[in-house]
Amino acid sequence: MSNRDKGVAPGLCAALLSTVVAAACSAPVAVWPVGFHQAWVAAGDGVLVRLAADACHSQPYQVRVSESAGEVRIALSAAASDGPPAAACSDVVTVRLKEPLGVRRLVDATTDREVSRSAGP
Repeated sequence: MSNRDKGVAPGLCAALLSTVVAAACSAPVAVWPVGFHQAWVAAGDGVLVRLAADACHSQPYQVRVSESAGEVRIALSAAASDGPPAAACSDVVTVRLKEPLGVRRLVDATTDREVSRSAGP
């Protein structure tokens, strides 16, 4: 007895299978907050800041920046399909500010800690 005889339209099985596979491959991935422990202010105009993230191989990062006259707060998050990102090494994340960092405090919004910074390339 063929699929047609069983009431299954030709190609329906293949279409259902491809839909299930596509849904599994595009399943949402959890997003985890990631801190950072060091920052480098790029030479030049001072609006590029490179951060040493507390995660490894977690690119791309989502970045939220809040700037005020006295401080810059940066929150990083990264997608990881199998739990929080590993901290075995540090990814470098580059952030462009609206205004130069200057003397403003740099705060990791995930940990609420001020982060040290140095001049960078």
